Amino acid sequence: MKTGTIARIGAAGFVVTALALSALQLNEPAQTQTETVLVPQEEIDPLRAELRRCRSIGQAAASDQLCMRAWAEQRSRFFMTVHEADGSRFDETGPSAREGAALNSDSAAPSQSATPDGSH
Repeated sequence: MKTGTIARIGAAGFVVTALALSALQLNEPAQTQTETVLVPQEEIDPLRAELRRCRSIGQAAASDQLCMRAWAEQRSRFFMTVHEADGSRFDETGPSAREGAALNSDSAAPSQSATPDGSH
């Protein structure tokens, strides 16, 4: 036999083997295990619950006062501006006075727009 014929037979055998193994793999049932974890009610973070609610209401969250408070609290936690000793946590009554002041100062900050020549 010629070497070209042997190479073709080898390539065809490889393709047939790959197809057979693929067919066997597709016929096997999926081995997924779903584990349901129940979290006790006292371990649920009220901030996370409020952020989920804000996410679910969509565009209306931009004008919702509770969502604005929750976002301010989340920002302060992310940037670690709230110290652990403060013990301040988000609840239904709103953020602590310092966080509320920060929220108000953010929205009341004057916007400075630069003119094309660079002066303010």
